[in-house]
Amino acid sequence: VVKIYYRRHFYSSILESYEKGEINPEKINILDAIHFINVGWNIDVKPTTIANCFQHCKIRSEEDMPLEQEIGDIEGIHKLK
Repeated sequence: VVKIYYRRHFYSSILESYEKGEINPEKINILDAIHFINVGWNIDVKPTTIANCFQHCKIRSEEDMPLEQEIGDIEGIHKLK
């Protein structure tokens, strides 16, 4: 999922650079790549997506914890940052 959001931000950056007339708009630096990943993970990926991935991979069973409680815990952790 993060890869999808990374690519979305990457291609948006290419398009924006192309519209500005920059040379080699597809070239980005490491800081830009880290920024795309950071935005993709912290903003675009939702707690429900992560919880559903754990359920799908059988890492966490549905009986372990109600999804609503788990999402509340994750949101509480993000507020601490």
